[in-house]
Amino acid sequence: MFVVGTAGHIDHGKSALVKVLSGIDPDRLPEEKERGLTIDLGFAWFDLPSGESVGVVDVPGHERFIKNMVAGVGSIDAVMFVVAADDGWMPQSAEHLDILSLLGIKTGIVVLTKIDLVDSEYLTLQKEDIASRLKGSFLENAPIIPFSAKDNSGREDVLNSLQKILDRDVQRFSIGSPRLYIDRSFIIKGMGTVVTGTLIEGEIKLGQELQVCPSGRKVRVRGLQTHKKPIEVAQPGSRVAVNLTGAGKDDTPRGSALVLPKHFKPTSSMGVKIRVLPSIKHPLRNASELMFLLGTSVTHSRLRLFGKNQLVAGDEDFAVFRHKKEICCRIGDKFIVRQISPPMTVAGGEVLYWDFSSIRKSKVIQLEILKTREKLDVASVVRSELINDKNLDVSKLKVNSCFTQEQIDSYLSKAKDIVRAGGVLIEKRHLEKYFKPALEVLEESHRLRPWSLGISVGELSRKLKI
Repeated sequence: MFVVGTAGHIDHGKSALVKVLSGIDPDRLPEEKERGLTIDLGFAWFDLPSGESVGVVDVPGHERFIKNMVAGVGSIDAVMFVVAADDGWMPQSAEHLDILSLLGIKTGIVVLTKIDLVDSEYLTLQKEDIASRLKGSFLENAPIIPFSAKDNSGREDVLNSLQKILDRDVQRFSIGSPRLYIDRSFIIKGMGTVVTGTLIEGEIKLGQELQVCPSGRKVRVRGLQTHKKPIEVAQPGSRVAVNLTGAGKDDTPRGSALVLPKHFKPTSSMGVKIRVLPSIKHPLRNASELMFLLGTSVTHSRLRLFGKNQLVAGDEDFAVFRHKKEICCRIGDKFIVRQISPPMTVAGGEVLYWDFSSIRKSKVIQLEILKTREKLDVASVVRSELINDKNLDVSKLKVNSCFTQEQIDSYLSKAKDIVRAGGVLIEKRHLEKYFKPALEVLEESHRLRPWSLGISVGELSRKLKI
């Protein structure tokens, strides 16, 4: 299954496009209908020419609601990037494109709406202008499809283009552990608590025990729906409504995630690779307070740099964020950083180390750890963990991980310079330096107490100062 999202400037026809494709008005709030603009996320679905059902997340275009926009597009497979033919490219067009790029969205189409309001010559000029602005972006080669909600012209072209890019460009990787970021939580009389979100990985099953992260509250799945149809198993990549027992609405706020128990731990400190937008006019200063957005969560965070006072436009570097509230993430997750005042998107990046507060090392070693794991493959993550802990508990590699147990075991079986002793990993070079001293301790112990059966592990450790 797939989920697509809209993006684009306010009042460019995103919701009208969704309504024409799906027959569903995504503006559900009374104030949205009264004011004629999208404030929060809207949801709908429609069928592709193949008959496959696709979920759609409609996001607000107004700059005041960017945090809602980020919550909507963070887990989509493709975007319908909307530009109105009468207005053309606008400020939120640029900001939305920046956000999509920073979040790692790889594919999409461009829909040129409101073509009934312009003549053919002006329409051609708008197409050329949009194409020039998209050069160098992931939408550089995307089709630009003229569309009008007034007479539905272009509807079939939109559907056919979506079918093509979703079949061609979208690949789904799952590590077998479900994760659903909650974007809505409400009570239905007679049913109880219902949460909705996009299931970005893994499956959720009826009767399954899950955990709300970061609160840690255990819940059980009482019911499941996709596109208002009851199901027994929710598949990755689908919009899902989950009826829960064991938690109320206040226990499952937006920003939380439904996960498997013991697979995730919340964090308030993370090591990252940060990428500053080339368009920002003022530097990001060390220790500055910023807004941090990941999944559907939003928190104020303090930026810590390594040996620098600031980052300027276009910089990429390693950094640490310390959050005011705990969030739930995996290594490899993408995030957005916004300036608090005046509000604007300034950067984004990728989580390299999910629990940076656990690293009790010098800043030089902390930076080495982040550099070592920059590739985020199994090898780089294991090596970086061994820098932090010479006696590494192997179970730590599975928590908040982006790898399957099979991937971890496969690497460790081939790593000849790492010794696995029960549940602990140790680099062979660290063991080898203790071989001779250990032998000397054993010989001395035997000389002094030849009747003894040996020396205890604790005594040997003390003598070797391990």
